[in-house]
Amino acid sequence: MRSRQGALQALAALAEKEDVHRKAIVEAGVVPCIFDSLKPFPPSYITTTTNSSPRGHIMGPKDGNTVAVLLAACRAAKTMARSVSLLRTSLIDAGIAKPVFQLLHHADPEVQLAATDVCINLLLEFSPMREDLIAEGVVKTLCAQAKRCGSGNGNGNGNGSGDLRLRVSSLWALKHLMSASPREIKVKTLEELGTGWLIGVIRGEQQQVREYVSAPGGGVSVGLSAPNAAGERVDLLNPQSSGMDVDLDDDELPEDEDEQNYDNDEERADNEEEGDGEVMWDISSNTHYQASQLRSTLQSKNNNNDHHQHPHHHLPASPNATHGPAFNSKHYLSSVRAIEQNPALRAQQADIAVQEQALDFIRNLLNGEDCASMFDHLLQLMGGARIFDVLTEKLVPIRSDTGYSSATTGNGGGGGSSGSGSGGSSSTRPIYGPSALIISTVNILTHIANALPRHKQLLIAQKPLLKAWLPHFTHPDRKVRVACVWAVNSLTWIDDESDRRDARQRAQELRGCGIEGAVRGLLGDGDLDVRERARTGVRQFEQL
Repeated sequence: MRSRQGALQALAALAEKEDVHRKAIVEAGVVPCIFDSLKPFPPSYITTTTNSSPRGHIMGPKDGNTVAVLLAACRAAKTMARSVSLLRTSLIDAGIAKPVFQLLHHADPEVQLAATDVCINLLLEFSPMREDLIAEGVVKTLCAQAKRCGSGNGNGNGNGSGDLRLRVSSLWALKHLMSASPREIKVKTLEELGTGWLIGVIRGEQQQVREYVSAPGGGVSVGLSAPNAAGERVDLLNPQSSGMDVDLDDDELPEDEDEQNYDNDEERADNEEEGDGEVMWDISSNTHYQASQLRSTLQSKNNNNDHHQHPHHHLPASPNATHGPAFNSKHYLSSVRAIEQNPALRAQQADIAVQEQALDFIRNLLNGEDCASMFDHLLQLMGGARIFDVLTEKLVPIRSDTGYSSATTGNGGGGGSSGSGSGGSSSTRPIYGPSALIISTVNILTHIANALPRHKQLLIAQKPLLKAWLPHFTHPDRKVRVACVWAVNSLTWIDDESDRRDARQRAQELRGCGIEGAVRGLLGDGDLDVRERARTGVRQFEQL
């Protein structure tokens, strides 16, 4: 069984990304082996082998598989199902849908989660196994899995975390099922989940965040962050890139290392200075950091710029300056690791992922030719006020940071003292939700705007929603800006000549609340896609 598990894990790794590797696996005739590995031991067989009977029982290769093998087989099936051609040929010929569906009812929750991950790929629009899974009753099973989730309050228990992961995967699979499905399937799935439950999931627990990541253009996106080895903030909810090449295993880092006293460890700090570079002082962030090669290059650039702007202004280099203790990179990395492994943080990240999938579920629910009829169905079940209130909640700031100092951002960062006479005035800066939730919310607005003209008029009449939407046109994430302009283009689109007068009225409303000016401001955006969408939007405004 261990050999089978290892072989399946190797196959999953090979088929992770490249389609040519997946085709090579098919040509080698391995797909039937993956199919056989999806068969669990029957309950009677497990009872027989665990019973203290004097007679022995020989296990055959076709009798079933252990949980570890089932998990590896599900992962291999998931990676193989990423190929469109294989979904239509080899995988459907092997009949992989039925054993995967049976594993959704397995006693082990990890097997249920792994089988649900496979269903995410098997329920795609172009998958021929979608109809087979629907016939087996996958809609009811996935809805039950999503609603069976525990409280997910971040108390650190393993069951709650596992349930949240299962909820994310179940909603993800249902989201794929909603894409290009018949209206009957959409209505049935929505009724199975329940509109009240769906609204509650979208609203989430609204736990208070710890930190934020500053962003240009007014307002910031929330993120649970921690200092990295350069003294910068690492956003754990909206990661932009993996800046640290650090991969420490549990056995490589002693458990008591975080508890060591770094105050008197000068010799260790000196040794780290030789490897990471000298300890440097960053005035803008008020932080010490070890200068790596990249940071040294950036520091050299900043010093050159400061020299041209302030030729007689130098950074303080006196050892008597109030710099505090020397920065220790391993201590910072261990603190980052502790925060990333925090059960409460993981639960909150899972809750945000659940909200994202629930929003995307509604987005796909409104996608397609039946967009207008499905939105009317939502209005009948939920009510317009309730729908738009939930969407507005996702766009408004979740809180404001009143301790933000604007003094150091205005002067070029030449020295330690502020150039203004106020000595550092504080202002209020709004803090918004994660970018993924904002994008999903704006995409729903786009689909509503793609419905009938009366639905566009209903959307344009939501003044609080438009006000909450406006700041996101200058969001630092290009995907948010693109989504915002797409929604405006859909709102100003003229369906026919009878809609021209209403379209002109919608354009006036958008102009009055400042959205037209925000779109015009994106004509010089640094991203090409944003600029092109903004040009289209401005042209439609001018035609009205």
